[in-house]
Amino acid sequence: MTETIKEVTVEKGLCVSCGICAGACPVRCISFQKREGQYLPVIDNSKCIQCGVCADVCPSSVHGENYSEYARTNQCEWTEEEYLWGSQKGCFSAYCKDSKVRNNAVSGGIVTTMVSRLLSDGAYDAAFIVGENSYEAQVETRKYTVDMSMAGTAKSRYVPVSHAETIYYMRKHPKEKLIITGTSCAVHGILRAVDRFQLNRSNYLLLGLFCDRCERDSIVDYFKNMRPERKVTGFYFRTKEQGSWPGNVKIEYEGGKNQFLPAEKRMRVKEVFQLKRCLYCLDKLNQFADISFGDDYVNRERSLAVNGRSLVILRTKAGKEAFQMIQNDIVSEPVSLEEIKKSQGIEKREKNCAYAVIARDELGTQWYPFLKQEVSEERKKEYMRACETLEMGRNYPDSAGQIRKRNAEKERKLFFRKLLAKIKG
Repeated sequence: MTETIKEVTVEKGLCVSCGICAGACPVRCISFQKREGQYLPVIDNSKCIQCGVCADVCPSSVHGENYSEYARTNQCEWTEEEYLWGSQKGCFSAYCKDSKVRNNAVSGGIVTTMVSRLLSDGAYDAAFIVGENSYEAQVETRKYTVDMSMAGTAKSRYVPVSHAETIYYMRKHPKEKLIITGTSCAVHGILRAVDRFQLNRSNYLLLGLFCDRCERDSIVDYFKNMRPERKVTGFYFRTKEQGSWPGNVKIEYEGGKNQFLPAEKRMRVKEVFQLKRCLYCLDKLNQFADISFGDDYVNRERSLAVNGRSLVILRTKAGKEAFQMIQNDIVSEPVSLEEIKKSQGIEKREKNCAYAVIARDELGTQWYPFLKQEVSEERKKEYMRACETLEMGRNYPDSAGQIRKRNAEKERKLFFRKLLAKIKG
């Protein structure tokens, strides 16, 4: 029997809810239902024709993650020595000149500026980006054209985003030139779809976002449940409305009331709610996009001075051309790839490399054949602890008490560290 995503992804606990399988399915028999804190695919067996397309395009399949194939589809240079950061044609720190756009953005407003400029200049027909912040259902990309406002698209979503409609549109309109934004796993899946359906890669400008783990949708439920007596109408993982870059959590309630929470509140539960697949991810810098974007932590003071800058890594010729087209709209200066790697903590990805090696035996994956290191006993124990922590997020809200206890312990440790530092100081 032909394998489907059920066998090679979902049953292994590896789904990232990217929706690419649903958009690629020729009979549209895949839908998503919320289970275990995230939206997972369900196959209608009465419609399924056992074609195997869903498994072919899935970036999280145990058979997935072929970096050499991604590079071939991208027509870009890639070597095993650079598997944690990828090739590049230029690195920059940049921000848009329009302060209104920049203040509404998470970092420097470069993605919004680029999408707006490329659509208005007619270089691309449409863009597929996210425009909602309610989280009442699965977060999805939608089609934006030049005549539509993109004011609500700028905020970051740290939960999985479905690209089902993006892939479906690509299949039905293969000649249209589209801008597509996404995290690295989404970009990997889009490239697999381009290859599977023999689409013209040059028709798509892939704007990749740096990603340091994606959280289950239940993380939003966790924050909403802080005040269960009030109806939440909007949720923002990061906003600069109270303070400045890099921003805080914002919860909007019915009646116009807002609550702001320090960023530490989100960071404290990040390990709890992250997806299991993120334990094994090596591609924080989105190396197979045309351009990669992230917060500029190379020089924090420089970013604070303008309320946010973006790091920009040009990956392909198309990416370089797109960046050139917005030069009049932005301020940019070169930075080195080494500075970016250091500021983004790329050396920490060695832990993910070890976990990925463990996954070969535990889950039967065929990922990253270039990883050949031995895994220490301490690293194996650390991996087991990480998996136990993930169970709390998967079991929420039943695990709410455990999470509160874990947070209290973290706060106590932080308090005593600060007290000790004060005494020593």
